[in-house]
Amino acid sequence: MIVMSIERLQNGTYNETEDANTLAAVGALSTGTSGDKETLYLTAYVFSTLMGHESVSDPALLAKYKTIATQIREQLISSKFPFKSEVSQRRKGRLETEGAGGAGAPPSVAELVQYLCRFHCNNFSIHDSQLFTMAEGTFPIGALFNHSCRPNAIVMYEGKVQIVRALEDIEVGQEVCTSYVDNGVQRAERRQLLREKYFFDCLCPRCGDEPQEQQQQRHDDPTVEETAGSLGKKDRMKKTGFRILDDLIEGSQDGVDGKVEGEWLTKQFETIILPGARSLQVVGPSLKPPSTITRVSFTSYIIHSLVPLIQTNAPSQVYTERLFEIYNILQSTPHCTPKPFTTTVMTNATSFFNTCLEHQSWNLASKIGTFVLALYLMIYPRHHPLVGLHCFTLAKSLWNDVDGGMTSVRLSHEILKLSRNILRVSHGTKGENSALVREVEEFMKTVETELGA
Repeated sequence: MIVMSIERLQNGTYNETEDANTLAAVGALSTGTSGDKETLYLTAYVFSTLMGHESVSDPALLAKYKTIATQIREQLISSKFPFKSEVSQRRKGRLETEGAGGAGAPPSVAELVQYLCRFHCNNFSIHDSQLFTMAEGTFPIGALFNHSCRPNAIVMYEGKVQIVRALEDIEVGQEVCTSYVDNGVQRAERRQLLREKYFFDCLCPRCGDEPQEQQQQRHDDPTVEETAGSLGKKDRMKKTGFRILDDLIEGSQDGVDGKVEGEWLTKQFETIILPGARSLQVVGPSLKPPSTITRVSFTSYIIHSLVPLIQTNAPSQVYTERLFEIYNILQSTPHCTPKPFTTTVMTNATSFFNTCLEHQSWNLASKIGTFVLALYLMIYPRHHPLVGLHCFTLAKSLWNDVDGGMTSVRLSHEILKLSRNILRVSHGTKGENSALVREVEEFMKTVETELGA
């Protein structure tokens, strides 16, 4: 079953009413208030419409599925399982409703292979509120949402229920898109993953070297390529908005001569100056960009530019404009070597952050964690659950940083507020996932007690 919850941040204020933010579509979704549920018949019907891409699937994979399908069919026959295949039902002109008719012949091997192909192309990794994967499953209605590498919605789970939650304001007529892959990987890897599993080339706002409308036209009509080819190379390659992002984060270089050691990493992060709590509370004018982008200047610039906008629930357009401004500055400003904002650097920094937490090196962990937060804000949507979860961990590290004194405690409280504001959107304030929001709020009370002492 799936629930689609569209949370809106109207007039700068977070608002979640009893029922207005949960949308129902053609009986497919639970309304959250009326008790209507997605029926097994509807689930089966939508599953029957999904694409399995058998004609372009790997022959080795199809051979594996055929072996599995043969074994399954033998078990169905021996167990006399009351299953009706899609083919036998369609011969009667429709998919039968739940409980209608008696048991018939089990599906053929070819049908079962088709089901396995559909599962392969449409399954989801089911995760808990901390984003730890627990299982995989097919949610046919959820699979109908298209992909974007810059999604405006996120897929969450509460038990067996899939929930699609909006990450930003979604206007009437605007498409709701989720992401099929991790937004934190580089363009080439995303494209490979999407082609291998879902068999399409992404046309989202973040992908491609030209406006999406022109890219879609070229995809639909090859003659458009001739017009595009008549443009100068500089014009065709000019990128704006989210298309700049992947150029910024591409790169595999980190460390010295390809070696990333703890001592070298420590020197890269120990000079980071943590922001003051008050500087994150008020939105100011655009900051003067640094003359050179290092890990230190990058952290300060991103944190001070974006965090206040999240804390004050700035409109999506305002936040996006500031983000594009940052992309342009990072693209045009000289940077140190290795480039401090690649996904390779992010992976290594995240690993080192966790190592410092394990060794209770709270001061260094807090500096690295702040750097990682800056990278996350640059790459992921501002209300992405990964950002909110990282903020919660960072706040705990700051609170434990005795060397930072009350300055670290105050900053911990501000980062907890940031975590709460993000998780309220990604996890909601009701249901099982909201327990994480309450956990953040309980920890905030602990910090506030210390600040008031």
